[in-house]
Formats: sequence, structure tokens, C-alpha cells
Amino acid sequence: MSLALIHSASPNRDAADRTDFKDLVARVLAGDEKATRTLLSGLGPSMLMVIRKVLGAKNAEVDDTLQESMLGLLKALPDFRGESSVPHFARRVALFTAMAARRRMRVRETEPLETPDGEPLGDTAMPSPFSEAVRQRRMRALCGLLTELPSKLSDVLASHFVLGNSVEEMAVALAIPENTVWSRLRLGKEALRKRIAKDRRLTELLELSE
Repeated sequence: MSLALIHSASPNRDAADRTDFKDLVARVLAGDEKATRTLLSGLGPSMLMVIRKVLGAKNAEVDDTLQESMLGLLKALPDFRGESSVPHFARRVALFTAMAARRRMRVRETEPLETPDGEPLGDTAMPSPFSEAVRQRRMRALCGLLTELPSKLSDVLASHFVLGNSVEEMAVALAIPENTVWSRLRLGKEALRKRIAKDRRLTELLELSE
């Protein structure tokens, strides 16, 4: 699979969600190598978009994390129950893989907060360069903070803040009750607020929704 082709493709989440990949998944599970390449080509751009959100578009770990995510997706497909769309499942694999990569990076070194020189992440009209830089910086800072939390809390918060998943979607994806999702969101937000309150720079940069 050529990563250059994935990088050059337009990451259109809506287009991916409108595509029915379930037939491809069945062929992949049957050992069809061509179907595997087609599936990864179709899902790769939206997986890359998630990874860039978490790591920053110019992070040196992006390509390795994308490859790890695609391998993780193929390994996870036999357990895919069809309770969500295939693109949703792929983005979740990419998210958790990228969060794990950030945790490894945090262990190796403490990164300063900086604006990643990334591409717009939405499909709406282009924001101003200043507002886009602020948004990217907030996302980078938030993802860095999430890696400091226990994985049970950070996975739920990342699914909510990075992917925009609802409580119902997270409950299905993580195979936990909705009440547990609400509890983890509450505990995670409380932990984030305490951490942010200790750092004036983070207090000014981040605004958490209720």
C-alpha cells in the first residue's frame, strides 16, 4: 500500500461514510489481497485525518502510525460486528493507535506546545489562518493532555472531542453501558480541568465544553 497515494487523497469523511465497505470486508476476511488494497485505499485518508488531529500533520510519527493503524484494522476486522459503519470502525482504530503513539512519545520526551502546520480538518469553508492555527494548537494540546489520563478515560474523551462521537456511539464501540460512558466523560473532564488549572498557558488556550 502506497502511503503517498493516501497522503495525496482528499480526506472526505462524508464520502467515506456513504460508501458500503462491508462487501470488501467480507472479501478481505476471505483472503482477497486486491480487496485488502482497495479497502485500505478507501479508508486510509480518513484514518490519516484522525492521526493528524492527534499527532499534528508534520509529526515524524504520522506515517508509522498510519501503517500501524492499517495493520491494526486488518487484525481487528474478524471481530468487527457491524454495529457501526466500517469507516467509523476504522477511524476508531486510528484514534486509539494514535493515542498510544502519543503516550509513547510522552514517555520519550516532553514536547512543547506548538502550532502544527497542518491542513484543515473539516469539510466546511476554510477558516482564517489565525483561527485555524489556534484550533490546531488547541487540538494538539488537548491530545497531549489526554495521554496523561488513564486509558479508560482518555479513550472516551478522545472519541468525544477528536471524532465527535455521541455517547450512544461510544457505548457501542467500547462495548460498555451508556451510563459508564457518561461517568468516564465526567471524571475525565474533571481531571482535565484540574490539570489545566495548574497551567496558566493551558487555561488561556483550552476551553472545555460542559
